[in-house]
Amino acid sequence: SYFITLSVIVKKINPDVVMANGDSHFGLLGLLISHRLNIPLVFDVYDQYQSFRSNLMPGMKAMYHTSLKYADRVICTSYPLVEFAKNYNNRVSYIQNGVDTNIFRPLCRNECRNKLGIEQNDIVIGYFGSMERMRGVKTLIEACANMRSEYGQLRLLLAGTANKDLVFDQEWIDYRGTVPQTTIAIMINACTVATLPYLKDPLIDFGNSCKTAEYLACKVPIITTNVGNFISNYPEIRKKITKAICDPGNSDTLKEALRFQIENQLTVKFPKELTWGYLAEQLGEELENAVLDQKQSTLN
Repeated sequence: SYFITLSVIVKKINPDVVMANGDSHFGLLGLLISHRLNIPLVFDVYDQYQSFRSNLMPGMKAMYHTSLKYADRVICTSYPLVEFAKNYNNRVSYIQNGVDTNIFRPLCRNECRNKLGIEQNDIVIGYFGSMERMRGVKTLIEACANMRSEYGQLRLLLAGTANKDLVFDQEWIDYRGTVPQTTIAIMINACTVATLPYLKDPLIDFGNSCKTAEYLACKVPIITTNVGNFISNYPEIRKKITKAICDPGNSDTLKEALRFQIENQLTVKFPKELTWGYLAEQLGEELENAVLDQKQSTLN
């Protein structure tokens, strides 16, 4: 009944283009509706859908590959996804994840710490987002624990949905749970170093985390692991922070990267290409071109 209900709603809207995203089956639903209305489909691939747990269900990967093959345009948020999608379609574009700079922007570190109740002389290591195993939070905790003898006032500031296997019972781990985006921006700006401690994983390697753009927009020192999520999507920034890049799942090299950023506070210029306004213009052009190509095909 979902497809019928959706078809009725879409017919009333009478759109010029269908844009599908979220998972493999939504791609196929978008494809069916676009064919039914004879309008173009833009398939937005913001993650490697075939790595989602839902794609263990029979038929899901076939839906994904079919949607990739027959979409009029495929939009990918990472370079690894672009290369993957080109195996199925030659109309693939790269539009990365960006950030709302009205929320994520540089703020006074001291004021942010006051709002959060954090001591001004604390060394604050931050991570914000989901904490599944492949996010590497466990390795981050291990690295920070080993640095406590060197930096006695080190605090690990965390926010997001935590996995059950993570333990936050040490007094120096400051876990705030799930908080609004506006609070995340304050927490990032309160950090001495913000981290991306990801492990190697297909979902990670093909992705492009929103938190990367959020960290960069706040202009705080960052450290990251050597995974495709960052290395493939930010090649110019990678060259500028080589000593802030460490091996995935290795707490020793993570410690070295953290130590480097604690002592040097190296930041990089925020790329304008990561703003929502810039990315919206790119997407608008892709949607317009999809519609124009469809009309030209109909005339021919």
